Amino acid sequence: MTWPQRSMPPLKPVRTHRRGMRHWYVHERPAYRRYLLRELTCLAVSYYALLLMAALACLLAGEAAFTRFMAALRAPPWVLLNLLAVAGIGYHAVTWFLVLPKTTPFLYLRGRRVPDAALVRGGLAALALASIAVVLAFWMTRP
Repeated sequence: MTWPQRSMPPLKPVRTHRRGMRHWYVHERPAYRRYLLRELTCLAVSYYALLLMAALACLLAGEAAFTRFMAALRAPPWVLLNLLAVAGIGYHAVTWFLVLPKTTPFLYLRGRRVPDAALVRGGLAALALASIAVVLAFWMTRP
């Protein structure tokens, strides 16, 4: 089978307009910087998840391995890294609840739409209560 020959000449390149970019787009609006910072906090969440998996692996390896792991985490660089991770996770959680009204369908209660501010306050209150519960559980079960 033979293919038909091209009956028209190839298209000529067209000059298109490219808008110049003086600097990185993040500098134009503070909202871009906040968005990128929020997206970067996923690194803190990932770090903490890996840290918990390492702690569980050490716990499975035995009491001595877990004790060594916990002693290593008391070193100043690890304490600083964990404090930065907690700050990143806190920022991630707060911004998550601030975006909540924009990402969820409208919520109705008794036929009336729940205001966006109530959703944000409810989410932040739930975050605060859960955080307090975790801290209290940790404090009450410490050796």
